[in-house]
Amino acid sequence: MSAADSLLHTRLLQLLADQTALPLQELRPELTFRDLGVDSLGLVELIVSVENDLGIRFPAELDGVDENTTLEAAVRVLESLAGTEPEAKTETGTETEAAAGSAGRGSAPGQEHAGR
Repeated sequence: MSAADSLLHTRLLQLLADQTALPLQELRPELTFRDLGVDSLGLVELIVSVENDLGIRFPAELDGVDENTTLEAAVRVLESLAGTEPEAKTETGTETEAAAGSAGRGSAPGQEHAGR
């Protein structure tokens, strides 16, 4: 399954392990957030941590992700809401930022040439 290898999947499990103080080996795909002792507030905190960690944003209403959602299903839903695999989205964001930074740096010398 591609979700098992995704950056979002990996970070979700790492952040969830940190939040619940459970070893990563205990975070099996078939377990629900409720099984792991994560309530609705804990789920919101986890989603915000994922957003901040990966630099992606999810809609305020996460239809399909609640306390009774399995970890496997949550990864699928979050990846679909992100619109793409997080790795690709992060790289695109970095490339866009780099291009914007280059354009900004490139425009300054161009402006200097125009003023000469």
